[in-house]
Amino acid sequence: MFLPKTILHTSIVAPNDKLLNFISILQKENICQIDELSDWDKKVVDDYSEVFSLKVDAEKMLEGLHEYKPAQKLNPLDVLFPKTRVREVIVDKSINDIILNAKDEIEKLKEKTKTNIKELEKELENEREKLRDLNMFPDNLDFSVYNESEVIGTATGLILKKAISDVNKLPGVKVITDVDKRMYFLAIFFGKKDKNEVIKELHEIGFVPIKPPMASGKPRLVREEINKKIDKLTIDINREEERLTKIWEKEHRPLEGIIRDLEIVMEKLKAIGSTETGYAISKLNVWLPERNWKRFTQLANRYLKPYYITSIERKDAPTLLNNPQPIKAFERITALYGYPKYGHIDPTPILAFSFALFFGFMLTDAVYGIAMMLIGFLIAHGLGRTNQGIKDFGYIISLSGLFTTMLGALFGSWLGSLLTDAFHIPYWIDPMKQATIVLLIALAVGLTHITVGLLLGLIEKIKRKEYLDAMRPSAVMLTFILGMLSIVIGKLIGINLLIVGLALIGLSVVLNFIGAYLQSGAILAGLSIFDYTGFLGDWFSYARLMSLALGTGGIALAVNFMAKLAGDMVPLVGWVVALTIVIFGHAFNMGINSLGAFVHSLRLHFLEFFSKFYEGGGEPYSPFNAKKRITEV
Repeated sequence: MFLPKTILHTSIVAPNDKLLNFISILQKENICQIDELSDWDKKVVDDYSEVFSLKVDAEKMLEGLHEYKPAQKLNPLDVLFPKTRVREVIVDKSINDIILNAKDEIEKLKEKTKTNIKELEKELENEREKLRDLNMFPDNLDFSVYNESEVIGTATGLILKKAISDVNKLPGVKVITDVDKRMYFLAIFFGKKDKNEVIKELHEIGFVPIKPPMASGKPRLVREEINKKIDKLTIDINREEERLTKIWEKEHRPLEGIIRDLEIVMEKLKAIGSTETGYAISKLNVWLPERNWKRFTQLANRYLKPYYITSIERKDAPTLLNNPQPIKAFERITALYGYPKYGHIDPTPILAFSFALFFGFMLTDAVYGIAMMLIGFLIAHGLGRTNQGIKDFGYIISLSGLFTTMLGALFGSWLGSLLTDAFHIPYWIDPMKQATIVLLIALAVGLTHITVGLLLGLIEKIKRKEYLDAMRPSAVMLTFILGMLSIVIGKLIGINLLIVGLALIGLSVVLNFIGAYLQSGAILAGLSIFDYTGFLGDWFSYARLMSLALGTGGIALAVNFMAKLAGDMVPLVGWVVALTIVIFGHAFNMGINSLGAFVHSLRLHFLEFFSKFYEGGGEPYSPFNAKKRITEV
């Protein structure tokens, strides 16, 4: 569980035609990962480009049709618990058959989905703009009135109501109509000799020009014509949308199937491109989990005769982790930092326990924990049915809620002290009254966590024969911790171990200086004393466990106090107000401090724990397979 599964780099040599058929068999079996080559045969590159282009066309078509998906009534239960039908498909068609079928179907759909709906919508918007402008012109004036003559100039547009006094000062005849609370429509007729002056003044007072939409005709009659055109365009658009909706209902599943088939072909072409092809024989390299070796050789014996096979374990293998649920869900948190390298320690099992422990320590309320377990369960078995990432998140929330419940019970926090006092629930420690003890527990937990990280770092470095790196910082800091613990434990049990503790601390300092000197030279060796301040800084970072626990408890206490105050002071319905404060106050407290607990748990692992031993940088094992899950909601 703490180490990835064994992966073998397997090479198999066989006749060309048989090996290509064997690739198809492997794709269905889902038992290995193809070790890809950087240089592909030109024909494979051309085929891959063609398939990729077809896939892009199909995806664009599906995306375009999705706009016309019929609206569905929103049922909250269907959102939380989607009705799903999941099926697995294995494609047996040849590459050429799939490509030809995809080309044919995509061309047919292109013809079916040709539409002028965008042009119709643009024309509709233009007509509506005309109508908006038209509505500003008085009904009793023909548009021909607004045309300029040899002696009369005109200007039409919008003006702010507050500027009307400036408008009245201008020469000429004005027609003013109300538009809204802020604006007037203004038509002004003036002599051509005054044109430059009038236009200049209009611009200075914020005039927005609007041209008459027609050269002649009464606005009422023109409005009727435009409305008829708008009605016709609306009908045409609705008909076209209905046609496209029917196409979506009939074709979106087959189109998704085409995309799925093309993805499978792309994977197969990658595998073919990764064969080292000769005149009559080819070699295929795969990454094979050791547990699949027997099945792989059975398939080779059945489909490849003659063939030659070799297998070795290599350091550059992809990583296949070996964790059960719900620990497997925490692999996503590990991957945020970096995937484990092959053969290196997988920190996920430790992280699953310590992350949930820290989260529970910081949130530390039993009722909050029960609520989180329920929320996590609903997420994992609701939305998580169609999305593995959401399902894993649900498991993380549930396990964190379990630890929150246990630690909340130990600290006597049931909605703060509300239920604890009401039902006299026994507890171990009250963080609000015994903060020092809680701080000591937090530091003890932190020291244990750091010590585990240092031990894992020591094991990793020794295993890789990096003895100098194993000494500093792992062995050095472990010796320092042992010296501190000797002094403290000796004092607790009544034995004077001060000399032993100081000797171990001194030995740690000497070893650290020697290691720093060998690694970096005399100057940095002299500065190595600051490694201990860094270590102490990392250790005291775990005090945040206590501070966030007190923060959660303090807010819960304040919520309960406000609820009691409201219940006592508000007559008749005081209990309703108090209950409202309790529900919303504790919901807010749980939400905001859950976020804080999550973030700070991540920080303690990524900065204080992983830095002691973990590098990341691995590549996850990605099986070569033809199985694609299609989820229908």
